[in-house]
Amino acid sequence: MLAACRMIAVTNVTVSYGGGVLRKAPTVTALDNVSLSVKAGACHGLVGESGSGKTTLGRVLLGLVRPDRGSLVVGGLNPARLSRRETATFRRSVQCVFQDSGAVLNPRLSVGRSVREGLDIHRCGEPAERDAAVSRLFERVGLSQALASRFPHQLSGGQRQRVNLARALSLSPKILVADEPLSALDVSVQAQILDLFADIQRQTGLTIILITHDLKVAREICDTVSVLQAGQIVEQGGAAEVFAHPKHRYTERLVKSVPTPKFC
Repeated sequence: MLAACRMIAVTNVTVSYGGGVLRKAPTVTALDNVSLSVKAGACHGLVGESGSGKTTLGRVLLGLVRPDRGSLVVGGLNPARLSRRETATFRRSVQCVFQDSGAVLNPRLSVGRSVREGLDIHRCGEPAERDAAVSRLFERVGLSQALASRFPHQLSGGQRQRVNLARALSLSPKILVADEPLSALDVSVQAQILDLFADIQRQTGLTIILITHDLKVAREICDTVSVLQAGQIVEQGGAAEVFAHPKHRYTERLVKSVPTPKFC
């Protein structure tokens, strides 16, 4: 019963980069014996400084990086060992939103066609049904349908990130990996996108992995967090508890580094 409620289970995963054929490049351990468990419907934050291993762990969960050692189950499947049929299932059930909202959109496609692309690839319904689905997705992420014919460069950063979220939601995934989705946006837009993530999670029961260096964001939206330092998880637990009463010195330093506004 306990295993059934877990959407993600990572056990003793290690990932190293470098070496190469001639073994001239030094080997860097990006993840060192990392273990992680996330319940279905939870928002779990991966926090830490740049270079701590957050993005590498996210790419492992997406099946983009194969671990050197360890095991993992994501949405009932091991992304490192997928058959052709399982690969299609996995790609539908695990989606991602990246930091650079413009770089991930094809500049030659209208944003409406970009959102529809996944539906076309997986042959979801008839063409008219796909068009209707795109309209619903634009409405869900707070975009006017009139923007569907525009190209990425004609939209603001916040609008492009909403398009990327609509693309990620188009196949009704079980898991969403969001890698620094707010850091390239203005503060006012960040708040809007953050509220959108929270609303969508409440409506759909989506499991979210939020990769961020911003502890304020993690504290606002995450149920649980893992704190990474130099490729290792040094502390994890409920977000409110971890940030209010950090047990590891590194977590304590991170919490103290969060700016606090002072008014005269």
